[in-house]
Amino acid sequence: MRLSHDDYTVGWICALPLEMAAATAMLDEIHEDLPVQPNDTNAYTLGRVGNHNVVLACLPSGQHGTTSATAVAIQLLSSFCSVRFGLMVGIGGGIPSSDADIRLGDIVVSQPCGTHGGVVQYDFGKALHGGQFQRMGTLNRPPQVLLTALARLQAKHRLNGSKVSPYIRDMIAKYPQMQQEYLPVHLFDELYAVGHHGVITRAARMINGPAIHYGLIASGNQVIKDGLMRDRLRQDFGAYCVEMEAAGLMNHYPCILIRGISDYADSHKNNTWQGYAAAAAAAYAKELLEVVPVSQVAQTKKAQNVLSTWDQRFRVSFDLSKFPAIDNYVGRTDILHRLAIELSPSKSPLRKVTVLHGLGGIGKSQLAIRFARINQHSFTAIFILNAKDKVTLTKSLASISTQIPGESASCGISSEGDLEKRVQRVKQWLSIPENSEWLLIFDNVDRHWEIDGETGNGIREFFPSADHGSIIITTRLLSLGELGVSLPVDLSRLVQRLDGLPLAIVIAGAFIKRTGLGFSKYLDLYERSWWDLHRSFRSLRHYAHEGILLAWSISYDEIFKRSPLAAELLIFLAFFDNKYIWFELIKNAAYYSDAPRWLHQVVENELQFAQVIEILVEFSLIETNNGQGVYSMHPVVQDWCRHTLRQVDRDREILYQNMVLVSISSLVMSPGNFVQSRLQRRLFPHAVAILQRREHRWKINDSTELPKALHRVGNLLSNHGRLNQANNLYREALTEYEELLGTTHSSITVVHDLADLYLRMGRLEEAYHMYQRALIQRESILGPNHLTTLATVNSMGNLLCWQGKLDLAQAMYQRALTGRRKQLGPDHISTLVVINNIGNIYSHQGNNKAAEAMYEHVIIGREKTLGPDHTCTLAAVNNLGNLCLHQGLNDRAEELYERALRGREYILGNHHILTLATLNNIGNLYSRQKRFEEAERMYQKALIGRKRILGDNHASTLSTINNIGNLFCDLNRWAEAESMYRQALSGRINVLGQNHPYTLATLQNLRNLYTHLRRFERLESLYQQYSWTHDKSTRVGICRGFWSLRNVAISMKSLRSLRNARKHLRGF
Repeated sequence: MRLSHDDYTVGWICALPLEMAAATAMLDEIHEDLPVQPNDTNAYTLGRVGNHNVVLACLPSGQHGTTSATAVAIQLLSSFCSVRFGLMVGIGGGIPSSDADIRLGDIVVSQPCGTHGGVVQYDFGKALHGGQFQRMGTLNRPPQVLLTALARLQAKHRLNGSKVSPYIRDMIAKYPQMQQEYLPVHLFDELYAVGHHGVITRAARMINGPAIHYGLIASGNQVIKDGLMRDRLRQDFGAYCVEMEAAGLMNHYPCILIRGISDYADSHKNNTWQGYAAAAAAAYAKELLEVVPVSQVAQTKKAQNVLSTWDQRFRVSFDLSKFPAIDNYVGRTDILHRLAIELSPSKSPLRKVTVLHGLGGIGKSQLAIRFARINQHSFTAIFILNAKDKVTLTKSLASISTQIPGESASCGISSEGDLEKRVQRVKQWLSIPENSEWLLIFDNVDRHWEIDGETGNGIREFFPSADHGSIIITTRLLSLGELGVSLPVDLSRLVQRLDGLPLAIVIAGAFIKRTGLGFSKYLDLYERSWWDLHRSFRSLRHYAHEGILLAWSISYDEIFKRSPLAAELLIFLAFFDNKYIWFELIKNAAYYSDAPRWLHQVVENELQFAQVIEILVEFSLIETNNGQGVYSMHPVVQDWCRHTLRQVDRDREILYQNMVLVSISSLVMSPGNFVQSRLQRRLFPHAVAILQRREHRWKINDSTELPKALHRVGNLLSNHGRLNQANNLYREALTEYEELLGTTHSSITVVHDLADLYLRMGRLEEAYHMYQRALIQRESILGPNHLTTLATVNSMGNLLCWQGKLDLAQAMYQRALTGRRKQLGPDHISTLVVINNIGNIYSHQGNNKAAEAMYEHVIIGREKTLGPDHTCTLAAVNNLGNLCLHQGLNDRAEELYERALRGREYILGNHHILTLATLNNIGNLYSRQKRFEEAERMYQKALIGRKRILGDNHASTLSTINNIGNLFCDLNRWAEAESMYRQALSGRINVLGQNHPYTLATLQNLRNLYTHLRRFERLESLYQQYSWTHDKSTRVGICRGFWSLRNVAISMKSLRSLRNARKHLRGF
C-alpha cells in the first residue's frame, strides 16, 4: 500500500537497528516507501499500528546522543509535515531502589513529575566555584493527547493487565528468526551491590511478564557504567531510567519516551537483555497507540506548528520564590484535570479564563499553584500575581517587566508614572500575536474589589488586550464567574461524605495513615463495608469512646430509655436523604398498608411529632432549620442507624425502605409552577438516596401500592433527568402490575410512560413499539376516542415528528386535536398541548405564519389558565423564540428566550433538561448575531448538562455538538469543526437513522466544510460512504452535491476527481 506524506501522523524514533527491527515487527501493516526531502538523510519504514499511520526512523549507525536525536527528529518533521506527536522507543539503563523495584526487561515510561516534564537532562548546566554544578534549562512535557492515552492505558492495565507479553509472542510467531535475539531461552537477572561484587537478593516476582513503571527518565550525552553515578541520579531527580537521546528531542519534537530496561547502568552492563528489552518497549508503544483515539489525533496540532510556537523570545523560567508551594499536595485531581482541559494552549487560539471560587482557606491558591507546577511545560511563561486589591495588583504586574527577555532587571520603580509604564509594557508584551501560550494567575481577588465597585470590570482592566493566552482567577467572589469558566473549589469527596464530623474524619485519617490506602479506597470501603470497617477500629487517644459504634450506641440507649418512639423514629429517618425532612414526608409513610403502629402514634398530629423529634434534637442527632419545620440528620449518623438495624433485623430494614418509597410517591406531581417544582426538588434527593441504598428488589405484597409507588417515583426521576433510573423503576412497576392484575389501565399507563421515556432517551425504535402497544391496548379496552387513548395518539405524533415523518405526525395530531376539542373544549390545557405540537409541525414545514398563530394562541391560553410562569407556558414561549430566530427576528427571539430561561431556571433549576434546551437555543441566537464567545459559552453549558443527564449519543446532545461545529466554522477552527460534525453525524446515523433530516443536515455541513477547504479526497470519501441513501428526494440532493464536486474538479483540472464523480453519479 502506498499513501501520501500527509497520511502519517505518528513519528516513532529508535536509536539502534535492534530497536528499529522490533518496532517494524510490531507494525500491523507495512507500507511502500515515499520520497523524502533532498536534505533528509534518515532511513524510514512506513506502516500502520491500529488506526494510526506511523513513520519509523532510526539514528545513523554508530551515532548516539542528544544531538543526533535532534537531527533525526527535525528531518522527519520536514518530510512528514502532518506528524502530530512522536514516540522515542528503545532500551535504557534501569535505576532500581527501595521505592521502585525495577528489573531487567521492565518498561519505564516518561511521565511528568514535579517541575520536570518527564525527562531531565542531567549534564546540561554550568560549573560553579567549589566544584558545584548548576543544572539549567527545562524540557517540555509530552503532548496532552499522549498523557491522556497514558492515563487510559494505566486504568486498562489495572483491569485486564498488559498485552506486552502476548505481542512479543505474536512477533516471534510472525518472525521466528527473531527468537534467538529477542526472546532467548536463558536470561538471568542479577543486580550487584555498588562497590561490591556480591549479588543483591530480591524477592521473587508474583507477575508474569515485565512490570511497567511511570516516572522521570534521566538523559545525557554519555554512557553510564557507574553504579554510584546511577544512584546519584535517583537521589537528585528520582529518576527510574537513564539513556542518551531523549534530552535532544523534548524541545524539538513533542513525544513520550518508552524504555525497556536492558541493564542497570553499572560496570556489569552487557548486551544480553537488549533484544528482549527492545521488544518489550516496542510492544508497549503499540499498546499505547491502540488507545489513542484517531479523533484526538486529528484535533492535535501538527508537531511543526507546536514547535514554531515555542519561541524562545517568549520563554520565561517559572519562579515560585514569592509563592511557596506545598510539596506533598494530594487530591483534587478532577479539578486539576478540568483546568488542563480548559486552559491548554492547544484547546483554542482565543483567550481562556477559568475562575476558581470558594471559601477562604479552602486551598484555591495552592490548587492554582499546583496546576502551574505540573503544567509549567505546557506554557511559555507563567506569572502569579497578588490581586488582593488594585494597588497590590498593579505593583505585582509591573514587577513582571524585569523577567521579560531583553528587559533590564536593575531599573527600579521610581514613580507612579513609571509603575504604570511598566504595567503597559508587560501587557503589550503579553499581547504580541506570537506570544500566545502564557498563563497568568490572578490570586486572591478579594472583597476589596467589591467594595470599590470594581469586581469583574476592574480585574478585566488588567487583562492583556489581545484575545489569547490563559488566565486563572482565585477568589471568594462568586460573581467573578461571569469572566470565564467557573469552577467551585469544594472539600474532598471523603470530607463531603463525612460532612465534616470530627470523629469520623479522625477515624478516616488514622485508618488511611495506618494502612497506606488512599482516600478513594477508604471511601469505597466505607460505602461497601461500613460495619466491618468501624468494628475493627482501635480506640483513639483523643476520644473517650472507642469509635463511632460505641459512641452512638451509648446515645441510642439513653434515647430508648426516655422514648422508644423517638429511638424508632431515629432509625427510620436514616432511610431518607439527610436533608429537608419534614412532617408531611414522614406522615405519608403511614399510608403504607404494613406501616407499624409506632409510626401512626408519632404522626398522629404535628404536635406529637414535634414532641418526639425534640428528644432527638436534644441529643444533637437531629438538627432544626431555623424554626421552618425542616430537619436534617448527619449522614454518618444515618450510616450508623442503617447498619445497626441491618445487624439485628433485616426484615424491618426492607419494611422501612418500602415505607420511604410510598411516602415519596404520595407527594410526586408534575412541576408546573415554583411551589410544585420546589416540592419536587426536595423530594428528588430522597428518591436518589433510597435507590442508592437498596440491595434487593422491592418486597411486593398482594396490593398494587408498591407498583404504583415505583411508577410515581419513576416519574419524579424522569422529570429530573435520571432517565436510566426511571427506566428501571418503570420496568419493575410494569412487571409487578402484570403479575398481580394482568393488562389493566395502570399497566398500560406505565407502558405509555416508558414510551415517552424512550423518546427522550433517543431510543426511537423502542419508543415506537411501546406506543403501538399502549395504543392498541387502550383502543381495545377504553375505545379509540377515550382521553387516555388520545394522549397516546398525541405522543405517537411526537415520535413521528422526531423521525422527520411530518405528514404522519400531523395526521396523529389532528386526530388528537379533534377528540380533545370535542370532549374538553378549545381552551383546555390538554387541547393546547396538541395545538402547540401542530405549531411545531408548521415550523418544520416552513409555514411560519401558521406556526406563529398556533404558538400565540397557546401562550394566551396557557397564561390565562396556568399563569405566565408555568412551565407549559414557558415551553410555548421557547418555541415561539425558535420560530422568530428562523425568521431572522433576532431581537424578539432574544426577548422570548430570556423569558423562557429566567422562568425555567427559577422553577426547574439550572440543570434541568428544558433549561439546557433554552441555553442551546440562546447559543444559536448569539452565533447568528456573531457574538461567538458568548455563543460558545452557552453551547458548552448545554453540552455538559446534556451529556451528564442524557448521555453522549442522545439526539439533543448531538444537536448541540452539531451547533458547536457550525460555530467553529464561523471562527475558522476547521479541525475542531470537522471533529464535531463527524461526531454528530455518527451519532445521528445510529440514533435517528440514515435518512433523517437532521442526519442529512450534518452531512451537508461536512460537505460544505470540505468544499470550502478544498479537501477533495475527503469530499469524495464522504460521498462513497453515503451510498446507503435510498430516499428519492435525498438522491437529488446528492446529485447536486456531486455536480458541485464536478465543477470543483474542472476548476482544479483534476480529471481523476471528475471521473470519480461521474462513476458515483451512475448509481443515482
